[in-house]
Amino acid sequence: MTTFINSMADEENKTNHIDLTTVKFLIHYQQQATVIYLPFNLTLETFYNHLCSICNLTLTNPPTFTIKWLDESLDAITMSSQRELNTAIRLYKKNSDKELHIHIFPNRPEQPGLLCPGEDPLIYRRGARRWKKLYLINGHRYQAKRFSTTAACTVCNYRLWGLGRQGYKCL
Repeated sequence: MTTFINSMADEENKTNHIDLTTVKFLIHYQQQATVIYLPFNLTLETFYNHLCSICNLTLTNPPTFTIKWLDESLDAITMSSQRELNTAIRLYKKNSDKELHIHIFPNRPEQPGLLCPGEDPLIYRRGARRWKKLYLINGHRYQAKRFSTTAACTVCNYRLWGLGRQGYKCL
């Protein structure tokens, strides 16, 4: 069964304003971009657990995957400690960024400071790649959808209308 939600676009617009309790993460992994909202006081272990559930990775000690985030100058910085996570969140809040970009790689670099196997520095350029953008809300993955025929929201029963993507479809 497919669920169409019209009000998620309104929620997305409301959350574009700075919320003092959550961080909007845009997680890039294997040609998909997933949006998730997590609290500011996030621990690294909780963050790892969320990433493992989103990317279907197994959590080991130390992790077998690499997390990189983009700073204000679009440099990829490896995140492997609570301090680095706190720095990323602090800069996100200070710069009033729309979202905190996180890139996940399923492997580790051969030496610290090197690129991960299969990592291309061009993926960090804005607009360089088309990512399939998903929204993770209440355990469901939603994707923006354009409806060519008349469709109604299953929550409020209002007609979906507008140019571009009018609603979201649960995957």
